[in-house]
Amino acid sequence: MNIEYRLAKSMMENEEGLNHLWIRLAEGDQSEITDIQINVGMPEGIFRLPNLNHHKEDEAGTIVLAKTDDLMLEIYTTNQIACGDHAITVDIVFMDWQKHRCMQSVSIPIRVVLADEMETVEIDDEVVNRVTQLAIKQASNELDEFEVIGIRPKRLTLNNEYSFLEQKYRVDG
Repeated sequence: MNIEYRLAKSMMENEEGLNHLWIRLAEGDQSEITDIQINVGMPEGIFRLPNLNHHKEDEAGTIVLAKTDDLMLEIYTTNQIACGDHAITVDIVFMDWQKHRCMQSVSIPIRVVLADEMETVEIDDEVVNRVTQLAIKQASNELDEFEVIGIRPKRLTLNNEYSFLEQKYRVDG
């Protein structure tokens, strides 16, 4: 199995930083790979949201794929963490074409810097486009889930005639 990864930004802010990690899995040498489980280990102080592709994910954070596919993760920092090089570990367990359980690991380097140093950041447009595609797909799925219900406004009929006593004692000025 070939594992490719790319970060949306070449570096990440050490406080309130945001980045996206795109992991692509490809079958190599005509082999059929199934039953894929992915565990992503984040460095201390860096967190991630559930995957943006909406693949199944359990409480422990193990992502399950039926076949080779791509995976988009949003990673972030909240509090200030140490600047420097950190590593995200990705462990992939899968069933190969001979029905053997195999495991591959990859360590993804991520550079954490101060906000002042972000002026020299390089943006990977392909990752940004993929994040945009997933966001558009998610928005259209959310629109499909809503049912539009038409509610007629209530009509209020007002009687603008004065009662007998109002007419008798009314003082128009």
